[in-house]
Amino acid sequence: MPRLNRTLLGIGLLVTPLLGCSSRRAVEVVAGKDNTCLRTDKGRIYCFGDDAYTQTKDPSFGGQPGKRTTPRRVGTLEGASSLSLSASHGCAGIAGGGLRCFLDVDLEPASLSGADVRSVHAFLGGVCAVTSAGELKCFRAEHRALPKDVADVPASVSGVVAAAAGERHVCVLQRDGTVGCFGDTRVAQLGPNSLAPDTKASSFLKLDALKDVTALATGQAHTCALKKDGTVVCWGMNDLGQLGRTPPLGGGGDGALVAVAGLTDVVAIGAGYYHTCAVHRDGGVSCFGSNHQGELGRPAAKPPQVKPERVPGITSAVQVACGEWHSCAALQSGSVMCWGKNHRGQLGNGTNVDSHRPVEVKLP
Repeated sequence: MPRLNRTLLGIGLLVTPLLGCSSRRAVEVVAGKDNTCLRTDKGRIYCFGDDAYTQTKDPSFGGQPGKRTTPRRVGTLEGASSLSLSASHGCAGIAGGGLRCFLDVDLEPASLSGADVRSVHAFLGGVCAVTSAGELKCFRAEHRALPKDVADVPASVSGVVAAAAGERHVCVLQRDGTVGCFGDTRVAQLGPNSLAPDTKASSFLKLDALKDVTALATGQAHTCALKKDGTVVCWGMNDLGQLGRTPPLGGGGDGALVAVAGLTDVVAIGAGYYHTCAVHRDGGVSCFGSNHQGELGRPAAKPPQVKPERVPGITSAVQVACGEWHSCAALQSGSVMCWGKNHRGQLGNGTNVDSHRPVEVKLP
């Protein structure tokens, strides 16, 4: 895997307070561990929530790690066409070529300069990018110890149209609608053959039984695939019901490619650390898995919720994102609603009050 050119780190984005009060439309929302970022129709990036990883000395936070309870613009970036957020940093694909990263590490791979980046996928200490040529390129920061499981991209990975990166694994959607994965195998992140004796982190495992896939979403250690018929198939870590089925005794992974019961009309999916959400054709959102902090849109409860249930009040969603203990949905109107844990301001409504009921993000 190529390493990042550290001489470029000084070009990184600065997080600056917003000026003015003009309305903005969100076209994409992404969730990290305890923070959230959104991309507007102008290609600008705004973030809120945990600021512990920001390297910039934002005077509004006294130069100390803090929390943003409302969105603030990330630097002067224009023309962002895709966005991704990990536990440590965020990255944006830039219209016309290349990518920019921000927060914990400022990554700007020299070998991607000018490349037509279709989508970006941040993982722990690094980033993968899908190019218009169908290539998957992954990079890591020199000053961070990255998981060895996310190794060089296997040579057999080609014809990529979409990808999704977990903390220690990557899955790709190829032109023929099939899926393959590589990386950590410990909790069946690579599917049915994850735990085979000859499987290694560098192995690219094709999930041959999974066909007609249109989109992928990864959580910390699980993956879900959306199929053309509107059904959703999930595999990987299932300690808290994030696969939509009863967790095994003692927790652990489940590599079986089983459709989530009750999901038949899904148009978009999102996966968090321990839960998963789906957007229905009618604009509603259903979630399942962990609900420790109300991230499923219901009063907080410890037992896993393996059955997908609708989030009250969400009727016009076009996209959904899941963090560790919170969830967000981008609406047709351009507004964003979030729910769940809010101790770092990750719901973006100007408070630190948790809410299992969706609250509106205060867009500037």
